Amino acid sequence: MKKIFITIALIIFSLSHVIADSSFNDIQNEHENLDAIEYLKQNNIAGGYSDGTFKPENLINRAEFIKIVIGAYFNEEEINNCVSNNTQPHWAYVFSPDVLKNEWYAKYICMAKVNNIAVGYPDGTFKPEKNITSAEAIKIIVKAEGIASEIPYEPDESESMYWFTPYFNMIDDSNVIPDSISRFDEEISRGEMAEIIYRKQNDLFLTNYHNYGDLMYNTFHDLFPGNELYEELETCMENPPKGNKRVCYDGFIRSITVIENDNQLDYLLNICKYNFVNANENATYVAYIAFIKGDDFLCNLAEDSVDCEGYLLGYKAPEITAEILTEFPNLFSGDTAYEEDFPNCLNNPPYGHAGSCYKALISSVEEINTDEESGFLIGLCATKYHQPFETFPCYASIALRERKSSACELADSEFDCHRLYYDPEGYVRRDDLENYTLEHLNALMGICEEKTGAIGAECESMISQGGALLEEKGVSVGE
Repeated sequence: MKKIFITIALIIFSLSHVIADSSFNDIQNEHENLDAIEYLKQNNIAGGYSDGTFKPENLINRAEFIKIVIGAYFNEEEINNCVSNNTQPHWAYVFSPDVLKNEWYAKYICMAKVNNIAVGYPDGTFKPEKNITSAEAIKIIVKAEGIASEIPYEPDESESMYWFTPYFNMIDDSNVIPDSISRFDEEISRGEMAEIIYRKQNDLFLTNYHNYGDLMYNTFHDLFPGNELYEELETCMENPPKGNKRVCYDGFIRSITVIENDNQLDYLLNICKYNFVNANENATYVAYIAFIKGDDFLCNLAEDSVDCEGYLLGYKAPEITAEILTEFPNLFSGDTAYEEDFPNCLNNPPYGHAGSCYKALISSVEEINTDEESGFLIGLCATKYHQPFETFPCYASIALRERKSSACELADSEFDCHRLYYDPEGYVRRDDLENYTLEHLNALMGICEEKTGAIGAECESMISQGGALLEEKGVSVGE
């Protein structure tokens, strides 16, 4: 049961956030963590040492941090009874072999484990005397607050060095992290510990804070020294095109041209994992990273490795080279557009825009029969078109020739892509009128089923047009 901290004294304190005098002889009244330290003391969350000091600059270990968090969120009776209620009398330790029953911190670690707030390391140890990092501290706070249940899945710490990302995302708007913390693996001080708990339990308006993006920014510069791409990402995120932040990450990831080590690789895969959760979409970016890293095996990280390998094939031909001129006819025998038209177009592209050349090349393919063929073309779309208004027509044209709409799932605007695929006024009318069938209309009706407002009205118009087209062809549409 969580403690209730809202008292009249606390309300007055929360309104003012001004402490008249420090309770500790090593904390001056102008100390940056004064309010936080006094909050912990007044609410019996954390005190100081017997000599009257708090030692705010001292690093805090895992056992000390767990004690303070458990004391803040659970009542004393639960804490005192945890060991006896959850262990056998003959056990020498509490769950982990390095947490002996007679240690002062045993009951707190017991509560942390029983309540799934902190469970220890994969080797079975807890490492109570190890200094705690900012990433570990944020995870424990999020779990203690009970908001970790909103995380889609429990990250596996053995899978990635960025296992902590979902926990930071849960507190990213709450100004919890003081600006003195700049790295995920940074060991925190007692003063910073006080600041984190104080900020999490009070709704404060603060300017001296860091968020997940700030720490990722610092990590980026550690991993890619001299590279200024992250500044462009931050600028884009402040005002993303059409409100779609994925476009910003798209440009950022595609701007990386060299991956030199596993730490850089893990960093980019983390961005993909938590910003592109659609399986097909994620596979396209994993494929790009595999292409840059030169490691096709990375496609095994994507949910659909076959698609990923297809996209990877497309990425391997990002420019007009001997490679694309060799691979294209191997996949699409009988298509001669690549031999003269495509190279000539690239040498003198319309309005200086080479995208028109790729559009013409992709459109020259009349039929797509295999995942390898669609993957190659999708790779070209994803490599050459970065804006939603460019990508969804490209994917829609592939969906049309593939005779299935799965490629539309990759588009930034799924509805618009499906509209171009199924709409008789779109690609079907221009390129393939005779093949518009009742299946197209039924699929369109399924997409439109729950659409309302302007999109709903547009849906009704498209369905009406499709029905009229089929009636002209002698196909009974029904009710």
